[in-house]
Amino acid sequence: MIIYLYMNKQDNKSHLCQTVIEKMPRILIVDDEQYVREFLKDALDTYPYDIELAVDSIEAINILNEKDFDLVLSDINLPGMSGLELLSFCKITYTSTEVILITGNPELDGAITAIRNGAFDYLTKPITPSKLYERVESALESGRKKRRTFSIPTTEVYNKDYQIKKIVGSGNAGTVFLVEKDNKQYAMKVLKKDSNTPRYQTKIERFMREAEILSRIEHPNIVKIVDFGTSDPDGSPYIVMELLSGKSLNQLIKENKFSISEKIEIIRQLAEALKIVHDLGILHRD
Repeated sequence: MIIYLYMNKQDNKSHLCQTVIEKMPRILIVDDEQYVREFLKDALDTYPYDIELAVDSIEAINILNEKDFDLVLSDINLPGMSGLELLSFCKITYTSTEVILITGNPELDGAITAIRNGAFDYLTKPITPSKLYERVESALESGRKKRRTFSIPTTEVYNKDYQIKKIVGSGNAGTVFLVEKDNKQYAMKVLKKDSNTPRYQTKIERFMREAEILSRIEHPNIVKIVDFGTSDPDGSPYIVMELLSGKSLNQLIKENKFSISEKIEIIRQLAEALKIVHDLGILHRD
């Protein structure tokens, strides 16, 4: 779901500031030592990240199966399934999720193995907050670049003559394309395939249910859905939305130029939009 924000209200008229909500980078921290988990979380909490914690690889996998993450920060020496095994799982199942492995026993062979297995980086303890932030940002940018270069499917895949122009963005759950039909441009979100058939079927059902409900909403703070369905011949679900331009709220937060009154107005509009979808039984997971 995308939410419009209106700024600078004058004479009881709302002027659209071309701003949309995009999800904050989501990071999963995996370590069996509580003080390490809390240190890593505290070091990153001052930045606009959505952070979750796991004590071992099994809990991490359960969380990864429920939500999309941009980055996994994991200790190598975990009880049971190791951090290297968790890395292998992520590289197979969640190809656009970057992984940084952390260890208290720096060994060159360990670093080489981690990088060969697909880790973005290999950090040794102790880690300074500034170094951690630097490597996390580099990993997130690498993930964004991977998603931008995600292969574009042929236009024949999609119904109703939507011509794909380029990729707008991508995550573990889906890819958003700039498409055109009848000389009008839209944003099309296509759900990514999942090798886990039961999980993929659940995702399809949730995706289509939310599309059907949101398509009935007419609200100034919620992006309008103009079409949805499944493609031929592979049945990939898609949603076509009005196209928005401008900066994301995440970018504007980093610029830190909001006044108190503007912050309050943004929160009011967010709450108003979320109430609409909550009343319809939808939980905005981001």
